[in-house]
Amino acid sequence: MGPSPSAWGSGTDDVPPSITTGSTTPRPLTDRLTGGTLTASGENAPNEARAAAADDTSLTKWLTFTNTATLEYALPATAAVQQYTLTSANDVPGRDPQSWTLQGSTNGTTWTTLDTRTGIDFSDRRQTRAFVIPNSTAYARYRLQITANHGAAETQLAEWELLA
Repeated sequence: MGPSPSAWGSGTDDVPPSITTGSTTPRPLTDRLTGGTLTASGENAPNEARAAAADDTSLTKWLTFTNTATLEYALPATAAVQQYTLTSANDVPGRDPQSWTLQGSTNGTTWTTLDTRTGIDFSDRRQTRAFVIPNSTAYARYRLQITANHGAAETQLAEWELLA
């Protein structure tokens, strides 16, 4: 910094590399949990109902009165989900999902396991954890089966996103 401009940072090699290549427009992943139908194995309606798990805010939560639970989403159009997120809720850490399976289906009857996680911790309240999955198949339905939480009698989740 001074009264006269310098050549610092103006060279062609001074620009950080792009995350895209070529001339194609970047296509970021978007949440597909919109416009479809969400079902749950249970809920604490009306304030902590299943809709809160996919309402695009971590300020609400879905809660069910079991230590295992299932969320299923029927998309309005098939999508090949490549990543998903789970966000812990605002209060009891013992209610957070610890182990689960993510599955996809074309018909709602036959399910393909896309990802299985065990022993996952959420270190903070309203923490979003992202999980990448090697999936190139488009499914019409996705199911999150929570097989264990952190020991509470209830299971809660602030947000679930399916990114494609």
